[in-house]
Amino acid sequence: MGQSRDAFTLVELTMVMVIIGVLAAVAVPRFMDDPMRLRSEGRLLLTHLRFAQQHALSQGVDVEVRFRSGIGYSVVTSAGDDVPDPLGGGALIHRFAPSVQSVTTNLSSSRLVFDHRLGAPSDGSGALSGQRQIVLTSNSDSMTIRIHPNTGFAEVL
Repeated sequence: MGQSRDAFTLVELTMVMVIIGVLAAVAVPRFMDDPMRLRSEGRLLLTHLRFAQQHALSQGVDVEVRFRSGIGYSVVTSAGDDVPDPLGGGALIHRFAPSVQSVTTNLSSSRLVFDHRLGAPSDGSGALSGQRQIVLTSNSDSMTIRIHPNTGFAEVL
């Protein structure tokens, strides 16, 4: 007769511990607050703002950057058509990384519109009366992008 097994062997327990360790090493950094990831998200937003302005000037159509309540943003023409991603792969829509806890702006609406004639920014209701800011925040850090009212020049503070 064979023996019945009522327990795991030491090899089986060791393998389970190794698998859990590998999964933790891969998954935990994705959810930790990473200042570099916040900076990367801010730089990408800055690049997309500049691209939206360039697209408005080169294509002769107003271009809007629409922010989605802290989740991300999309870039579309004033007619609602998607602006293509310069890296390819369809529409220019970006979802923020989980490390970005909030996005705040002092725009009067949740959009920034670049004029096709001069590239001047507005918030959809008229020219900007002063500098505007977009602030990305994580648990331990924040990054501010300032937009100048006449030129639309965007910079990291």
